[in-house]
Amino acid sequence: TNNDKTLNINEVRLTSKITDNNTNFSIQSDFIIGSLAGEFTYSQIPKIVNGIIQKYLPALSKNTKNLVSNSNFINIDLQVKNSNSLSEILELPFELKDTATFKGTVNSLKNNINIKGEIPYFRFNKMEFENLHLDLNNNQRELKLLTNAQFLLQKGAKANITLHSGIIGDSISTNFGWISSDTTVRNSGEISSVANLWNENGKIAAAMHFNPT
Repeated sequence: TNNDKTLNINEVRLTSKITDNNTNFSIQSDFIIGSLAGEFTYSQIPKIVNGIIQKYLPALSKNTKNLVSNSNFINIDLQVKNSNSLSEILELPFELKDTATFKGTVNSLKNNINIKGEIPYFRFNKMEFENLHLDLNNNQRELKLLTNAQFLLQKGAKANITLHSGIIGDSISTNFGWISSDTTVRNSGEISSVANLWNENGKIAAAMHFNPT
């Protein structure tokens, strides 16, 4: 209950099955449905995440040896729905409408990351987005994030936006572009930048350079 508003939850069901090193975790609730399955243990999840950070953003990672076994993989299948009441009652700055889906795989053996997200509607504070697509993937050298969506403007107008980021060895390159759907007044542009991170006496330092576009 918050400000005389009550969040009613009808169902929350968590199921976990562990056999040897294989784990199957599922959740069934009013807001989240899905599963994490694969060859991993719960204690290894932070190590898997830190291993990814260490490979592509070593300045931000915890420098720990033997972070994770090379045989780990996690299959992700999640649906987030009906979160508008959750955001309203808890006064969260973001809101999802309809059903957002997140699917993909993190495979340490093959050094493969492939996660996709489909979000019909997303609001952060007063900014509203529709048809948001996320694609996180990698190769041996680079971690890439590809995003496109429609940004809602005033009077029903929309702008198509794209964000492409690549991360290699503490260097983050980003290209952000937009073009409005208003045919009477065309508004478009692009911003390109490169940020470099490093660890300086135990503190994270950064420098950003904007490229001419």
